[in-house]
Amino acid sequence: MSDDVFAANLAEWGDFYVLTGTAAATLLGLVFIALSLRPGVMADHGPIGLRAFAGQTFGNLLIVLVIALICLIPHQSSETLGVTLLLISLFDLMRAAHRFRTVQDDPDPVWRSRTGLMRFVLPATAHFFMLLVAVDMLFGDGDALAWLITSIFILVADAAGGAWHLLTEMGRRHDETESSSALVSDRQ
Repeated sequence: MSDDVFAANLAEWGDFYVLTGTAAATLLGLVFIALSLRPGVMADHGPIGLRAFAGQTFGNLLIVLVIALICLIPHQSSETLGVTLLLISLFDLMRAAHRFRTVQDDPDPVWRSRTGLMRFVLPATAHFFMLLVAVDMLFGDGDALAWLITSIFILVADAAGGAWHLLTEMGRRHDETESSSALVSDRQ
């Protein structure tokens, strides 16, 4: 596929990438708000699993935002986009492996459980799929562009669920702190 045809195909998806980038930026804001309710969660002494999960959610949204911005660059070639996606997917697969090892050290059994570890599998799957799309694009297969949408949907859906989980977890932790404070106050 020629660069001009690829660029025209990519331009047809412009509205999708604008909407995707907007959604990712909005959800990034929600993650910031959720974490600002309990900033100690992100401290070095904070809960390992929750900190890794928050980092993953933030990273997924940032990656979706970056992909959306890159796909909106005019006159893009499949090779250029392929190299970019290759670097992004390899980088995040390495980060996913690190997070996976990190949460296994968490004293909270929830994060070491199968359910806790599965929270990291779906995004890793999306990045592995993105890696395959990148390789196809590097070999000039501009049709692989349509398959990139699958990775983006997985990352956005997972990050939206993650943002919601973080918000509810911060609310739960806030309620626990208030209950503990009230109990201490009643004893005095």
